[in-house]
Parts: sequence; C-alpha cells; structure tokens
Amino acid sequence: MGHIDMRYSLPSRDIIADAVEIMLEAHRFDAAVFITNCNKIVPGMLMVAARVDIPSIFINGGPSLAGTFKGRKIDLKDLFEVVEAAKRGTMSEEELNEIGRCAMPTCGSCAGLFTANTMNILTEALGLVLPGSSTIPAVDRRRIHVARNAGRCVMKLLEKNVCPSDILTEDAFENAIAVDMALGGSTNTILHLIAIAKCAGVGLSLQTFDEISRKVPTITALSPSGPYHLEDLDRAGGVPAVLKVLGDAGLIKKNCLTVTGKTVWENVKDARVGNTDIIRPVSNSVRREGGIAILYGTLAPEGAVVKQSAVSKSMLKFKGVARVFNSEEEAFNVVVDGDNKRG
Repeated sequence: MGHIDMRYSLPSRDIIADAVEIMLEAHRFDAAVFITNCNKIVPGMLMVAARVDIPSIFINGGPSLAGTFKGRKIDLKDLFEVVEAAKRGTMSEEELNEIGRCAMPTCGSCAGLFTANTMNILTEALGLVLPGSSTIPAVDRRRIHVARNAGRCVMKLLEKNVCPSDILTEDAFENAIAVDMALGGSTNTILHLIAIAKCAGVGLSLQTFDEISRKVPTITALSPSGPYHLEDLDRAGGVPAVLKVLGDAGLIKKNCLTVTGKTVWENVKDARVGNTDIIRPVSNSVRREGGIAILYGTLAPEGAVVKQSAVSKSMLKFKGVARVFNSEEEAFNVVVDGDNKRG
C-alpha cells in the first residue's frame, strides 16, 4: 500500500489466469479442479474457468483462524493498525512484535472478510464450490472430506458435460453480488466480478452493483467491519445460511445451477442459522443497505466504490479544503513524499 508495487495487483491476476489457461489448453484437460485461496489466485482461476469452459469445480484452502492478543480476537487488520501506532510512538516495539506473532496463528487466507475470503465465498455463491465449504478453516479436518467430494463431483460434471458456462449466468452473478452486499465484502470484488463476468460473456456494470446494494441489507459484521471472523461465520451456518436468509426474503435467484447438479435453492433450503448475532435476519440487519456502495458525483461522474460498512459515521460528511492534482503521477509522488523506492 502506498508504493509503486501496488500497481502490479491486477496484472498478477491476469498472469495467473494466462498461466493456468496455458496448462489446461496445452495439455487438453477434460476437466479441472481449481485449488485457490489468496487474493488474485481466486479471480484469476475463475476467469480462466470461464474462458476454457471445461467441467470444473473449485476448492479453496480455507481461512486462517483469528489470533488472540490480551483477550481479544485480532487479524490482519490489526497488523496494519499497530505498525502505524508503533511509528507514532503510541505502541511499544515489544507489543508490536507480540501482535505480529499472534495475529495469524494458522495457515489459511486472512481470518477476516478481506479480498481472498470474499472471493472464495462468492465462488460458492456463484455455484462453483460445494455448499458450505468456502468458510471451513484451513486447519479443520472437514477440508479433507471436501477435497475428496470435490474429486468425485468433478467426475460427475464431466460425465454430464456440465461446464462453467452452464453455471456462470447473469442470475448467478447477481446472486454473488447479493451475498457480497449482505456480508460487506471487499471492494476489490467489483473489479474481479466484472472481469470474470466478461470472460463468461455476461455484462456487469456498476449500476448492477448499485441496484443490488440498495435492495440487499448488510446482515453480518465481519472483520474489518465488525468483531466477527470467518470461523464465526462458518459456525453460524456459512454461506448456505446466508443464502437461505436472502432467499427467504426474495433477494436471490433460486433456480441457478450449481456444481452439485442441483439449484442453489435446493442446496440451501434446509440450511439453518446457528447464531443470529453473527448472521442476522433481514428484519434486524446491521445496515439497511449493502456493505458496498457505488458513489456518483463531480469527483467520480462514472462512479466510485466504497465499503460503506467499514466507514465511520464521522466520515460520512466532510467539509474542508480539497487537494487537487493534475495527474495520477503527481498525486502518487505527493502521497509517498516523492520516494518511489520499494518498501
């Protein structure tokens, strides 16, 4: 963040997609099991699944467990914050090092709802993951069973010639957006879903996200927007429970095909919410609107994206002097004090 390396984020995603496509096409695979977990791997593999369009199923490595420091749960977000606190002198180096040792105690994608976990969840919402599997922690033995079942499932997909093009429909993408809004996912998901949809021949625009955000309330408070983590969401029922809540409220398209050979609603109609503090009913939502908002105005006439579920109320209105730059390069140089060296 705040240096030139961040410009390589989307190119790395596209290189991942190209590299996997080369292997699938050059070796003429009949079907594929895509093993994902972190930020750019998930959307990159989703893009190539849509492009190559052979029978496919996804399985992710699972989220990390949250850490504990002085009796409270912590994660990647806390690492970002304490580094700055140490620089300002409001935290000792000893505390900084201790939080660094505690924040990510296991393998897996970061314990909060950052880009990786959001994209893994949206892959399940799209119908390309076995129901309930995207939130199982990386260290949980259930992952072994999911892996075995994914192998069996892909053979059935091959037998019936069910391809991503049968699953990645416009309705499926709208379901993924609805889940994204309900959970308050990463803003990066908008970039990725639009790219994946394009590979699948589906047109998504910011207007689609805006319309769904205005209809679908935020029903969870997952880090970095709240106190809960992926392990909590999993115990509360995971994505099937979220889809059940949204489906009961008429906020998802129920007839979308999934890798199980069943529709999304057939997969989740019997799901139960195990903790209504973590997955709230629509009638008692965390926010009336979705976790991500599309903003329009003089600064962003074509639209801009903000994770409104993580915005402090004190920031919703601002009055002050605007800083105006003539180019991206000028603004970038000011932000990093003219130092474009590697961090």
